Amino acid sequence: MARSMPCSCQATDTLFGTSAVRPSVRYFSSSSAWPAPVDLTAPADGATWTTTLDTSAVPAGLYAGDLYVVAYDKNGHVGSPVRPVTLVDHGFTITPKLDTVIRPDETSVSVQYAYPSALNKTFPSNLNYAYPVSTTVSLDGKAQATTPVGASTYEGNTAGFLADLGQLPYGAHTLTFDTVDNRGAHGRVDLPVRVVSEVTPTWTAGFQDFPVAGSSRTYTATTSAADGVSRAEHWTLDVDGTAFATGSYPAQPSGTWKTTTTGVHYVTLTSVSQYGDTTVSTVPIRVLAATATQLTGPATSTYGSKATFTATVTQTGAKPAAGAKVAFQYKRAGTTTWKTQSSVTADSTGKASYTTTGRYNGAWRAVTAAKNLTWASSTSKTLTAHVKAVLTVTRPAATAVHGKPVSYTAHSSPYVKGTALPFQARQKNGTWVTLTSATLSTGGSATAKITFSHTGTWTLRAYRPGTTDLKDTYSSSWTVKVS
Repeated sequence: MARSMPCSCQATDTLFGTSAVRPSVRYFSSSSAWPAPVDLTAPADGATWTTTLDTSAVPAGLYAGDLYVVAYDKNGHVGSPVRPVTLVDHGFTITPKLDTVIRPDETSVSVQYAYPSALNKTFPSNLNYAYPVSTTVSLDGKAQATTPVGASTYEGNTAGFLADLGQLPYGAHTLTFDTVDNRGAHGRVDLPVRVVSEVTPTWTAGFQDFPVAGSSRTYTATTSAADGVSRAEHWTLDVDGTAFATGSYPAQPSGTWKTTTTGVHYVTLTSVSQYGDTTVSTVPIRVLAATATQLTGPATSTYGSKATFTATVTQTGAKPAAGAKVAFQYKRAGTTTWKTQSSVTADSTGKASYTTTGRYNGAWRAVTAAKNLTWASSTSKTLTAHVKAVLTVTRPAATAVHGKPVSYTAHSSPYVKGTALPFQARQKNGTWVTLTSATLSTGGSATAKITFSHTGTWTLRAYRPGTTDLKDTYSSSWTVKVS
């Protein structure tokens, strides 16, 4: 940097022992690097003589031994030369330690400076010949902050200053750092910056409930930025550190994860903006065990007898769901409503049983209740259970004469008065044919008279046709010898 340096010195008439003659004063150097000798300008009054020197060709440094100021009288007599200590300061370079892409909350920046080595010496002890004393930071030409010498920016601080930028607006700007030193020299640098915000994710799906092991869950999110410019240039979705989906702008984060093990897992969305900002959002998710409920029981039972249904409940990993709450539900034939008959706690093997009395045709199922934060509910397949009536023939006659009627009485439980009960005979080919029928009386019995058409051994039975409530029912068969 070219630098013109004002120089002043004092001389008086007494320098030459007379007050009648005003002397002239000359500034010169024995060094060839310095300008030619120059005469100082005499003051109008007082004793200060001044001149301006062009020191642009003089290396920076402190000169104390080869500079002279000397006074002459009008007769050319020379006074005693004086050696003025002169500092040549061409200024310094400054370097702001700040990225070109910054965030609005980054309020401080380190401003470092560097002098030529000739000036970077202590004088006196612990002080430099020249050192910055303040830094002004401007945003787009408007002063943003000024940092003077103080507790953290002291004289001789060779490390630099900390300048407070304050809250910066979003967008592209120019930050100007202008530092002045104790000699009035300036160091300046213009730094183009862009103030950006982080990319903010918002989860939109995937956390509405607890997933069940073995199922698939889709996680989606949207991203936005306060600066209106930043975007998720690249993103990754992972669970417990294992990625299951990646993508790039303009695709919004979305991916499907197939759940495996039960317990707490961590779903993480990592997005990186076009400016290199990384935003991480992690949400815990608890995976419940799946359950499987199997129901066994008699497909057919007899009216009024006991029927036992057993549910076996397992959870993910084929482990018994010990302690599971199992509801045994029944839907009577011809209806649409399931009704819980009993709730039973599964034992250590995951089994729960319920015993009931057969009354009507219907369907059964077992429903395992979800256990909070442990496993999900499940429902068994439907088990159709039929109930047959009790149908007996009391002491049927074992002999008969063909052509003569024989009475047989059948009893039904339950019964509906007026229900027709066919009495049947088995043919040689194994099929059954109806010989006659009788209706049930108030007491639940029906008496039929059978006339056998020929001699021989007959096999008979009574038959109660099936209804919505009860399935087809047959009495035990009996034989009759007809003579």
